[in-house]
Amino acid sequence: GVTDDKIVIGNTATTTGALSAVGLPFKAGMEAAIEVFNEAGGIGGRTIEYKHYDDGFLAATGMANTEKLVEDDKVFALVGHFGTPTVGATIDYIQDKGIPMVYAATGINQLYFQKTVGNPVMAVQPIYKTEGRILLARALYETDLFGTVDKVGVIYTADDAGNSIKAGIDVEALSLGKTANVVSAVGSGDFSAAVLAMKTAAVDVVIMAMNQAYFPTALGAMATGELDVPVLTSYVSANPYY
Repeated sequence: GVTDDKIVIGNTATTTGALSAVGLPFKAGMEAAIEVFNEAGGIGGRTIEYKHYDDGFLAATGMANTEKLVEDDKVFALVGHFGTPTVGATIDYIQDKGIPMVYAATGINQLYFQKTVGNPVMAVQPIYKTEGRILLARALYETDLFGTVDKVGVIYTADDAGNSIKAGIDVEALSLGKTANVVSAVGSGDFSAAVLAMKTAAVDVVIMAMNQAYFPTALGAMATGELDVPVLTSYVSANPYY
């Protein structure tokens, strides 16, 4: 991936489907940055060549694209490896190949490494488990924002993102001796059942453990169900169109 006149990098990211609202500006931002570097003479006189494939946020497609980038395109590094399904499916392959992977656009718990000498993975984003711990601590102890909180509701999705964030919430609740103060419900469909469970438990604040594909629906269900309490959520719920 490195020659006398260029450096080849690449990624697989969803630019079609429900999460294209994140993938498209993600790709455009990389292209803009690369254009700036190349116009300034590149890196050490080498221009950057960027290869991208759309995976539609599908793990199997992401795996196939990653293999193509590494084995056919011979990229120097994977830059902006995008999305929970693809990253989760390819992390073992990337480590086995030893190819640099810079910036995993997800925070799944598999990206937490305490001591791994020579690990080629630089994840960058907060890990969901750690974020879950911080979200619960904030809900319980930032009284200037939330007042006195007795019951914390957790609405989570039964996928890698939701389960990973909830795992952190559970760890923190146990460490603080607050397991009895946390009420959890799986959110699916229109999230109305989960919202009803939160209302029944009379929660003081809600943590939404999910990604941006589900957050608007869950928030809408709270409005419809008249559950008027503060909401905390993950950075992964961000969406440029909110």
